[in-house]
Amino acid sequence: MKDTIEDIDLLLSFKFYNTLETDDEKIAREYYESREFTVINTRDKKALLNVLKSKNLFLDIKKSGIPDFFIFNLSEHFFVEAKSGNYFLKQNQIEWIKNNREKVIIFWLRKPKHNIYFEE
Repeated sequence: MKDTIEDIDLLLSFKFYNTLETDDEKIAREYYESREFTVINTRDKKALLNVLKSKNLFLDIKKSGIPDFFIFNLSEHFFVEAKSGNYFLKQNQIEWIKNNREKVIIFWLRKPKHNIYFEE
């Protein structure tokens, strides 16, 4: 899909800051935003649907297990699940990842040093 002015407007118009985000989710958000990505919290279904539609992606976002964020810029997109400490993926998250062909990054945050590890 060729990027258009509408895509740029879309990048600028979707900012959703959920006060219910965990510290780990906030760190993940800040990490990607500092790298010039737009971050959509997947709990904001309206914004998520609009972005997915604009990118011609048709995913079941009502199903449980969807990762925490949809991350995108003009050239790429992916999902991110933020995890910390000894938390692991739940079964519904594993199934969502298996059943959707989109790229998912697991954003592992190890406290207290805030070391960041990624798994794709």
